Amino acid sequence: MTAPQRRGRPRTCPDDVVRRIVEMHQNGVGYRDICRSLNADGIPTPAGRPKWYPSYVSRLLNTRNVVETFGGPRSRR
Repeated sequence: MTAPQRRGRPRTCPDDVVRRIVEMHQNGVGYRDICRSLNADGIPTPAGRPKWYPSYVSRLLNTRNVVETFGGPRSRR
């Protein structure tokens, strides 16, 4: 049996950036602080924009491909 074909646009965020975001989030760092860190290091968004916003981080963490590859965001209860 072959793997299912991925739908939609290919992920354009490098794996090392996604891994960094996932690890920061799993360690309890909030979306705003993740954005501050990425912006301070000059890392562009997947769309090539120079500034990260919490909605970008949230969307990236909840993307199906990221959830399947790196695990989903952990619940904050």
